[in-house]
Amino acid sequence: MNDNRDKNIEFDISSPSEFTQEYFKAMFDAQTNIDLSDLPEIINAIQKAKETGSTVYSMGNGGSSAIADHLVCDFTKGCHTEHSKLKSFSLNSNTPLFTAISNDLSYKDSFSKQLEYYIDDGDIILLISSSGNSENIVNAIDYANNKGITSIALTGFDGGEAKNKATFNIHVPIDNYGIIEDIHQSLVHVIAQFVYLQNK
Repeated sequence: MNDNRDKNIEFDISSPSEFTQEYFKAMFDAQTNIDLSDLPEIINAIQKAKETGSTVYSMGNGGSSAIADHLVCDFTKGCHTEHSKLKSFSLNSNTPLFTAISNDLSYKDSFSKQLEYYIDDGDIILLISSSGNSENIVNAIDYANNKGITSIALTGFDGGEAKNKATFNIHVPIDNYGIIEDIHQSLVHVIAQFVYLQNK
């Protein structure tokens, strides 16, 4: 986390209980202000990938990388039924490959180069970035756009470049890393459970 993780929010730190209540209230307020207009298209894109046997590739940095890894559990295991399956893969999960690209080429290429190795027509990328400005995230979106690949971004703060460049975006309008990541994780659960129930 950097120094602007809570730049516009002042919580009461007189007691842990007060802090917790204010944190939860701020999270609730942020949730109610999310623009979900792209969500139906996101669900449709993931459903199409499910139907065609395509893969959803997830990625993120820091805490968002953990959400990207967690997504694979929810999308692959959580969406599996006897009738259909959803394939997903985290570009954060192969540490030797991730670090080799970062070391031998550049960290900003750590995701886009993997897309070059893996991506096929019909696949989707799902990027999780609080700032929306991480170079490796933006480069991955640029690569996908150049290849006609659908990109889904979960963003926070002001959304950064990812908000404007991705095919679809869900933006969490708050300047607090913890709350942004909490809501991003919840959105992954929402999408996975909705897709599962549609195909149950």
